[in-house]
Amino acid sequence: MEDHHFSIDDINVFESNWDPYDDSDSDVVRDCASSGKNVANKSIRAVMEPLIVEHFGEAILDELFMVFASMVSKHLEIMKAKYPVIVVSLKKTMHWIDSTTHYTDKLCTPSVPNY
Repeated sequence: MEDHHFSIDDINVFESNWDPYDDSDSDVVRDCASSGKNVANKSIRAVMEPLIVEHFGEAILDELFMVFASMVSKHLEIMKAKYPVIVVSLKKTMHWIDSTTHYTDKLCTPSVPNY
């Protein structure tokens, strides 16, 4: 019998700028208006548009995200915003189990079950 599981190989956390086109490490936003539009239209709109359309229709989309872009721009004038990104690397492991011998790790080292 074969039983598939995953083990965590590595976990990393890093910060990313709100603006998907801003790859600088600087704490200052050079063009707040452009970055605000990028955040609103390239990131948030891509995720939220289907939900908003479902509940409110398409008619409000352009104005809604124009207002949101303006709000983000104003925020970016005060401080550069970042969000955390968590990356998890998984490794597939196999556990071989039969009625007499219990193999439980990736190297298939036999162990005696506790019955």
